[in-house]
Amino acid sequence: MGGNPFNDAKGDGMKLEILIALGPNTLIKIMNEDEITAEDRSDAIKEAEERIKIAKEAEEEAAREAAAKEAEGKEGEEEAPEDE
Repeated sequence: MGGNPFNDAKGDGMKLEILIALGPNTLIKIMNEDEITAEDRSDAIKEAEERIKIAKEAEEEAAREAAAKEAEGKEGEEEAPEDE
């Protein structure tokens, strides 16, 4: 993939990104004339798991923040005097 601007920008991380995208069961053995090693596969699996963990944590945090804002809104409604 030489000469590809995306590949050039990612540098050595391109192999990792492709292995993450293809998943742990890919049968690819060589990339850019470099052998795909067991360590490369292991690193890709670990990185993918870490990214999933970070995404889940961000999703949970967003849900907590949304729930807190909704609770604040309901409390504000309860405290507001009603017009009679």
